[in-house]
Amino acid sequence: MTARAEGSVTFLVPVAFAVTVPAEAVTSRLEWETLLLAVVFAGFLFAATRWFWRFGLRRYSGASA
Repeated sequence: MTARAEGSVTFLVPVAFAVTVPAEAVTSRLEWETLLLAVVFAGFLFAATRWFWRFGLRRYSGASA
């Protein structure tokens, strides 16, 4: 994955959801589909992050070894 792609995935996508969903809720324009998508997306990111963390721990051998 290129540095530009990593930056957009790790920064732009979460920021878009972190800004859009609360703003729509405050202005009473939040639809159930958007809320459901946000919850599913957050669950997916949580599961992917947890998997990647465990993947890294399994392959960790120590910095001074």
